[in-house]
Amino acid sequence: MTWAEGTVDGGFPTPEGKWAVLSFDDKQPPILLVFERPVALIATGKAGEWKLGTTKPYKGWVRFCLPFGQKKITSTAHDLGLVAKEVVQHEAFWTGPAPELLHVDIKQEGDHLVAVWTYDRPNAVIPVGVLFARQGGYPLRSLTGVVDTAADLFEGPVSYCPEAKMSVTFPCRRVPLGRPLVVGPTKLDLPATVSGLDAQGVAELALSSLTADRPMSLVEMVRGAGDEFSHGLLASREPVTDSPQTLGADGNGIDLLAAQALAQQTGAWAEGSDSQRNTWLADVLKRRDWWTWTLAAADAQQSRKASALASVAAELCPEIDRRLSAAMLHAGLAAQTVVQAYQGKRGFPTVEMGKAAPLTRMRTGLFSEGPALTTTDKSLATLFAGVRVLSPTQVHVTAEKDGYVLWWEPEVVGQADLLLASAWPIEVEPRQNLASVLPQPAVGTMALRFTPKAKGPCSVFVKFPKFATPLPAAATPFSYAD
Repeated sequence: MTWAEGTVDGGFPTPEGKWAVLSFDDKQPPILLVFERPVALIATGKAGEWKLGTTKPYKGWVRFCLPFGQKKITSTAHDLGLVAKEVVQHEAFWTGPAPELLHVDIKQEGDHLVAVWTYDRPNAVIPVGVLFARQGGYPLRSLTGVVDTAADLFEGPVSYCPEAKMSVTFPCRRVPLGRPLVVGPTKLDLPATVSGLDAQGVAELALSSLTADRPMSLVEMVRGAGDEFSHGLLASREPVTDSPQTLGADGNGIDLLAAQALAQQTGAWAEGSDSQRNTWLADVLKRRDWWTWTLAAADAQQSRKASALASVAAELCPEIDRRLSAAMLHAGLAAQTVVQAYQGKRGFPTVEMGKAAPLTRMRTGLFSEGPALTTTDKSLATLFAGVRVLSPTQVHVTAEKDGYVLWWEPEVVGQADLLLASAWPIEVEPRQNLASVLPQPAVGTMALRFTPKAKGPCSVFVKFPKFATPLPAAATPFSYAD
């Protein structure tokens, strides 16, 4: 037993103190025991039958820690001195009360989210996503200090924040609500049917429905896949609160749930709605691990797929807290690639990750710094188009010399609205099959109140200011495997 000033062998008590380190003659990881109030400890017995107790009755919490992680330490005077030195150096962290999270403040600054976690005291553990994401290709930045300990655990190293706040800046571009207007037809290769129990198939449908010219048949396919999944759900109960939950304790099926959450969110995003009705996304995000920032599931492959799908679904939400969850999931995935190398160097067993996580190309664009990728990735350029459709109507676009022609086919002959969202003013002229069209501008939106002359396609000519960015050309939708 080792404390700050010395060491005793088995059979001899330690002086009273709030902590002591237990180690053995053969090389094993030392174990730190922390108590709520000072106690004296004594180890009795022999090899294989040791018993550890206090010299006086003790009632209270005992914390067990691995100050060196899984690293094996000998019981030489030199090594035991290093053990004591390590614990003393980080004594406030190892022995103090666990910090309690008070609140999280989030704000958008350009293409970045800035999140500040405020605790009731310093020394909160820093998630692996913060420590390793940058090395994994996601350039987030920690704005507060990082103190490293000697503890290397399987999931990652143990580090802590010396302040009562942890601030992190995440590259995270806000995707405008509504389906973007694109010039020309989007190249869709839709299957005849998709099972609601096929995660990749459901995700591909969702990704194909992101532009203004997506057909209503695609919307019906997404809805049908969601209904099939919903009817097959076997809800379980949360063991502590007994509240219903979509997944069991092992998280089996979380990748499918995340795919359905993505499909549900693309529908809400397409019409400018928030994510409050997306209960599947809420269920998925509840399983985000606080340390790794990926979704908890017994199957590592399912966790990886679900984390990628949920990060995109949450990024399409207008709520800033959901978008922070998206960035955290992406950071967790980026950190995973570094964690594998970290585990290998330390002799830990590694989990085979297989193929890259889904939607890598799309996530790289969404969680990038600045618009550089938008100029080279045509699919990404369509996602950030400056004019959007907030109505469910399928809208096609062709380019003309001084503007664009928008055409659509109303479901009924009668007065209706086509709602657009635009980053700049729009001039509108009727072209085809319109008895009247009345633009009704508002802040950031314009409703085209139109009355068709007869059943069939209607069209208008629209013109934007010279400073406006041209509408992007239609591109192949993002793919699950990209």
